[in-house]
Amino acid sequence: MEILVNSFGQEHNIFSSAVHNNLFFMVECSKISEYLSIMRSSFLVCLFVCSSCQASVSNGRKLQGKTWCVAQTAAPDDKLQAFLIATCERYNCKAIMPGGPCYQPANIHNHASYALDIAYRGTGVCNPDVGTPTITDPSFGSCHYP
Repeated sequence: MEILVNSFGQEHNIFSSAVHNNLFFMVECSKISEYLSIMRSSFLVCLFVCSSCQASVSNGRKLQGKTWCVAQTAAPDDKLQAFLIATCERYNCKAIMPGGPCYQPANIHNHASYALDIAYRGTGVCNPDVGTPTITDPSFGSCHYP
């Protein structure tokens, strides 16, 4: 058995120090393993809860993970107008033209919301400058958003 004397004059049995350090390491590893097990369980619960949050109810219908893109309430009219023009050059905006089912109410916010949603369907991206995603179906009356 080897004895080590530290700078304070205390004697230490090298073998017992090594055993003590290994036991400390095993205890710490056990705590880490327990912590990871708890975290894994928490993650699975969170994943389940978050995935079930995608289901929502709108107009009495259950919607599974459906989202729309609508105009932000604070978006400036000039930015909404520019987006509307650019989008209707690229996509079919017949529904928000005079006589279309989504023309009324005839205002920039309503028309831009419809244009934002059809662009969102085409690109998968809700324009962050003027749009905001929603899980509430913006359809009304005879106006049905895609």
